[in-house]
Amino acid sequence: MGLGSVAEVDHVSGHGYANIAVRVFHDDAGNASPFLLFPIDIVSSSDKSTIASLVARSIGEMVALEKQSLKACRMALKTLAPMFVDRGQATLERLDFLFDGSGNRKFHAELMLVQKDLSTVRCREVAEDVPTLVKLIRHSLIEHDQNMTVLEEIGSPLNRLRATSLAASVLDLIGLDRVELMLDINGDDKLEFLVADTSLPFASGSFQFEMGILQCSLAMRNQQCWFDKDRLYLANSPELPASIQVGLAGKPLTDFLSIEGLEFEAEIFSVSRLARFLVIELGLPQKTI
Repeated sequence: MGLGSVAEVDHVSGHGYANIAVRVFHDDAGNASPFLLFPIDIVSSSDKSTIASLVARSIGEMVALEKQSLKACRMALKTLAPMFVDRGQATLERLDFLFDGSGNRKFHAELMLVQKDLSTVRCREVAEDVPTLVKLIRHSLIEHDQNMTVLEEIGSPLNRLRATSLAASVLDLIGLDRVELMLDINGDDKLEFLVADTSLPFASGSFQFEMGILQCSLAMRNQQCWFDKDRLYLANSPELPASIQVGLAGKPLTDFLSIEGLEFEAEIFSVSRLARFLVIELGLPQKTI
């Protein structure tokens, strides 16, 4: 669009988004030198004349409000910077202004954090004002700190994936590898799936990350058994005497129940009744996959 001769122009993109980035001015007083970001519709064809008009108009507004814009950026950085102190794995990569399709200016922050599968990820937060941005980033940092706690406890490399014995077994049975899982999992760290192979005892299920560990829930084909991560529900099970229920604690699940086609390590923590269900709390060892 001919902007390269008058401003620093870049193309910023990632998973599911793309932006035109224009640096209108530099802040020699500090590190606050924000870009202007203009979202590009990556699904449908973008109208170049519309984008050019929005960019030109927004640059004009920023130049007219240069002092106010730099002051707003400095104040935002001053507020955000302390949140990253003593967080070696969390960094504030950049703070820019983003203009939406209506020309409204918002704050745009890029962060590098540790996510639930204990790998590093670049994430984005967008807010209309600094208090809202702080609230969003604080929430992200809380999750980051939880994941770092898990990382420190297990001492696992950031590029390794840990899963319960049930989740690892199901991954093998449905033929889904780690790479496919990470590509397909959604923004809620969850992946639901259906199973066409009728030889397997489960018809559907879901994977989800919790505290850095891949968990698994399953709906069995016989409709009498459900797995909910580390809990097993058995429907229409006979009443068990309290003595037998206590005696099962600490024993392998296979001593009590055999599920053809589904083999995994599990220890019974406790057995209880809930309405017509027998509820078995499981201890599932973790595996690195």
